[in-house]
Amino acid sequence: MTYKEYLAKPRSFQDQWDRMTQVITRMRDGISLQQAAREFNTSPEPVIRLGRPALRRLSNGRYVAKPTDQLLRVLPIPGQRGLQWIPVRDSREAGVIGKYWDAIQKALRKGDTSVLHKLRRKYVITETGERAPLSTDFKELKRLASFGIFRFESIYGRRA
Repeated sequence: MTYKEYLAKPRSFQDQWDRMTQVITRMRDGISLQQAAREFNTSPEPVIRLGRPALRRLSNGRYVAKPTDQLLRVLPIPGQRGLQWIPVRDSREAGVIGKYWDAIQKALRKGDTSVLHKLRRKYVITETGERAPLSTDFKELKRLASFGIFRFESIYGRRA
C-alpha cells in the first residue's frame, strides 16, 4: 500500500492499518500475536490479513513477526510548524523515529541533550526516497513541547 492509497481509504481502515503495524512492532518484543492485538484493541484476524508480509507462521500454527518488514507506517516527527506526518516503508526507519522520540522525551524530562546530539544530522528515508531530517535543536523542541504537541495522544493520534 502506498501513502496515497492509505489516505484514500476511510478513517476506520487507516486506524485498523495503524493498529496492525503497532501489533507487529510489539510482536518483535517477543509478545504473542493475541496479546499484542489485545494491547492495541484489535483482534488477530486483521493483523494476519493486512500484515501477512511481515509475519511468519511457525509449524505449530503460531505467528511471529519477521525481523524487518516493508509495511507502510505513517509516523509523526516534529517540524517547524508542529508535527509533520512522514510515510516510511521500512520497519527500521520506523525504529529510528521511535528512538528519536525516546531521545526527545529524555531530553525534555531530564534535560539530557546528549541523546539528541547523537542524532544530529540524522534523517529517515520516506516512502518516496526523500530524506526527512530529524530536528535536534533543543530550544526548538522545548518550544514545541510548550504547545503540548508532544503529548502521547498527539504523537499517536491522527492528523486532523
